[in-house]
Amino acid sequence: MISLGVSIVGDVVSLGPIHLEGSLEGTITCDELSVGATGSIKGSVEAQDLRIEGSFDGSCQAGSLDVGASAELDGTIICTSIVLAQGAKLRGDVKVG
Repeated sequence: MISLGVSIVGDVVSLGPIHLEGSLEGTITCDELSVGATGSIKGSVEAQDLRIEGSFDGSCQAGSLDVGASAELDGTIICTSIVLAQGAKLRGDVKVG
């Protein structure tokens, strides 16, 4: 858990799940990542399961991607499957399959 008010600049690697409510500028590599409504990422993500409710600016490679209604994504996205909730904002390149 990376709480609201916590800012990280650098790389994060985890074998377990990560829940982000703070901000990260850098890269995250993990099996499961969930970005809460107050969370933000600027950089790159590699995760098997990725859920975004907050903001994301960069590139991501994921197995499954679930984009919540409050999410704002900008960048390059490569994933096996994607679910977009009504109200989500997505700008950039998306490759699914």
